[in-house]
Formats: sequence, C-alpha cells, structure tokens
Amino acid sequence: MKRPKIMKRKATAGRIMAAVASLGGHIKDNGPAGWQVLGRGWAQLLELEQSFLIARQLMEEM
Repeated sequence: MKRPKIMKRKATAGRIMAAVASLGGHIKDNGPAGWQVLGRGWAQLLELEQSFLIARQLMEEM
C-alpha cells in the first residue's frame, strides 16, 4: 500500500476527497472519482483508524 502524505489541518473538502479516493485505488488522471472508489477508500480509512486505535491501546497496556 502506498503511504499517504500528511495533510494540513485546514485541508479543503476536495483534497480530503482526493485522499480518500486514492486509498480506494483512484488514478488521478482518470477524471473524478466515482462512488465505488470513494466507498473503497472510506472502508480502507476506517480499517486504518481501527488498526491505529488497537495499536495505541496495546501500547498503553504495556
């Protein structure tokens, strides 16, 4: 998986949507992202969040 770039705190909605789309496998030069790609990206983002929260909890228990 490609490592995403760190986003600025005041990112625009378009930049956030593009980041989610890239997680879903969207190729930038193929035009705007569709709903399926955005859905896959959102699922990937939720999975990454869950992994982070589990890892943080395990580190606190150590």
